[in-house]
Amino acid sequence: MAFGIDKLATQIAEMVEAEIRSSFDGSARSIDSPIERLFLAAILGLCAHVPKYEQLGLGGCDRVPDAADFNHRGYLLLGRQVRVLDWPADFLLSVQRIEDGAVFRVVVECDGHEFHERTKEQAARDRSRDRALQARGCVVMRFTGSEVYRDPVRCACEALDWCLARMTEVPTT
Repeated sequence: MAFGIDKLATQIAEMVEAEIRSSFDGSARSIDSPIERLFLAAILGLCAHVPKYEQLGLGGCDRVPDAADFNHRGYLLLGRQVRVLDWPADFLLSVQRIEDGAVFRVVVECDGHEFHERTKEQAARDRSRDRALQARGCVVMRFTGSEVYRDPVRCACEALDWCLARMTEVPTT
């Protein structure tokens, strides 16, 4: 039986998963991690109820999107467990700049202590993966489980603010 924050995360996850399934054509996968559930709930809540994030026009995706994917789905596409290079990303946020249609991507990882930073091998694997993603033009944001538990909205705001800045920035020539 789950208590406290785990119980809340489970309840939120059930509501969020139902919403995702209806909003994203049923393509969402089940979310097992409580910290990922909290992060996703924060993203969806902010995009649905905060005016500055509503303009992002959140849509769902089940793969790494290209520029054509944005034409009918909004400026921000959210994917969960999307394979980027050879790894599944906890979250992939892809945003298209209004000015010229350029696409920017941020991989968001919600790192629980169990699978990250417990051993030198885990830390090395994560750093190697981050470098490979960055070499391919992806920004990587890692949040610890403690950060997400403590303030999922702040973590989601950080990711969404990055997306909003890319969407509205003036391209350099």
